[in-house]
Amino acid sequence: MLRTSILAAAMAVAAWAPAKAATTSTLYDFCAKSGCIDGSGNMITSPLVSDARGTLYGMTTQGGKSNVGTIFALSFDSAQGKWSYASLFSFTGTFKYGANPGGPLIVDTKGNLYGVARLGGTGGFGTGTVFELSPSADRSKWSAKLLYVFCPNADSCPAGKWPQYGGLIYAGQASGAPYDGQSPLYGTTDWGGANDKGVLFKLAPQAGSKLWTETVLHDFCAQPSGSQCLDGGEPQYPLTMDANGRLFGFAQYGLHDAGLVYQFDTAGQGDSFTILHQFCSSENCADGAFPKGGLTLNAAGELLGTTTDGGANRRGAIFKLIPNAGASQLSVLYAFCPQPDCNDGARPYGTLAMDAKGVLYGTTAEGGLHKTDAKGVGGGTVFQFKKGTLRRLYSFCVQSNCADGEYPQTGLFRDAKGNLFGTTTAGGKHGAGNVFEVTP
Repeated sequence: MLRTSILAAAMAVAAWAPAKAATTSTLYDFCAKSGCIDGSGNMITSPLVSDARGTLYGMTTQGGKSNVGTIFALSFDSAQGKWSYASLFSFTGTFKYGANPGGPLIVDTKGNLYGVARLGGTGGFGTGTVFELSPSADRSKWSAKLLYVFCPNADSCPAGKWPQYGGLIYAGQASGAPYDGQSPLYGTTDWGGANDKGVLFKLAPQAGSKLWTETVLHDFCAQPSGSQCLDGGEPQYPLTMDANGRLFGFAQYGLHDAGLVYQFDTAGQGDSFTILHQFCSSENCADGAFPKGGLTLNAAGELLGTTTDGGANRRGAIFKLIPNAGASQLSVLYAFCPQPDCNDGARPYGTLAMDAKGVLYGTTAEGGLHKTDAKGVGGGTVFQFKKGTLRRLYSFCVQSNCADGEYPQTGLFRDAKGNLFGTTTAGGKHGAGNVFEVTP
């Protein structure tokens, strides 16, 4: 039985501190090659991930040989003291392996990459795929393998269609362990399912076949109310999984049409879907609205995330949610834009990164010191949130024509040395976004 609960949002008194000196550099500017065959960040929806060697991997939704997306790598050349960019795979116009990839990649113990593409897999535009990318022995060449095609017959798509920004997740991923290549993978689709508002699915290898088998775990919008989906719909963003096999994620819509947080217990019996919080449950949406990213799990089992709207200043918030079914409690840790012109940042996107001490790092897609961006709202920021205080580490568009990038929307990857890596969707030398590094 589906359980819902309207939870109290306790507004915390959050502090703001001036920018701390941070070293920032551009690792790569997209669209450096004719036709953007190296990829374009204009619609980049894939956060960076890393393998055991420290190589960074990501995807672009556009660009490539057929302008339907690429997979790329950045590796550090210690001899030359700089990062080297390589385009590993360009999705083709046949859409065989997919098109317009999105969401985070995952890396297995052999260095293979797994991901989802929103389109492709069948004739025409297709309805999405799950793919694997494998390197040769010397890692000089990469080949693609199709693991699953959503809705191959283009019917009503009861098993879902159009995986968007969520990517895939597996048990143990939160601990930093690489994927074993055999365990079930979990993800979401934006549409399809029994109510055509998306599904939560499990994918597992199919015995005696190269393809994998999908199991629908939950159909969203099982509680429709007019144009609303009280239990959420279109769950576009990455999942988080704890050590007990519980999945946590965001979905759009909800009781107040401002999004919600849900939980699914993979070890449970029957319908294990539970709503933990409905956003905009407090006056003027002080508890936040419209989350666009994933959730981060801390050592205490609490969920940390952001919303792009709501909060005291209606420019987004950082929140903490203690999951406890109907008794879950959400508190706002910081509401963006208390500073004039949102100099502290506005509208945070992407999943928060966290260090061993629980310090949080993230990006805002707007705000910051420099309003020379194309929209005149600020090119965005990189921030740190520590012990109740938000500190702006970097403000984009400090360079002429935003050559340092603008509008980051995928969050950050933090390496073992504390360096932060991310992407922007615009700006850069060629106006198509870049990959950047910030050292706090």
